[in-house]
Amino acid sequence: MEKQTGRPVRSQYRKPTEPKSPRADAIIVAPASYNTINKFAQGIADTYALGLLAEALGLGIPIVVLPFVNSALAARKPFRLSSDSLRSEGVDLPAPGTWPV
Repeated sequence: MEKQTGRPVRSQYRKPTEPKSPRADAIIVAPASYNTINKFAQGIADTYALGLLAEALGLGIPIVVLPFVNSALAARKPFRLSSDSLRSEGVDLPAPGTWPV
């Protein structure tokens, strides 16, 4: 990623003395677990990645989520509600049956 973008890959919040990274043109979340999708939909930002996603969605940055969830978990009501919620906010999240499990 660093070689492709010319920017360092970040995995933690920057220090106040460090420069801000440029705003992303788009974000891909892959693979996205059951927990990641449910937390993202609920606005839980307890990790660096979820914090970035929460902020990016509020900024209108396009987000694509590629689930890596088995069919039993994908059938659960919490997952379906989370998926619908994210889609309603403009997240591109393909419907079950269209992504590999």
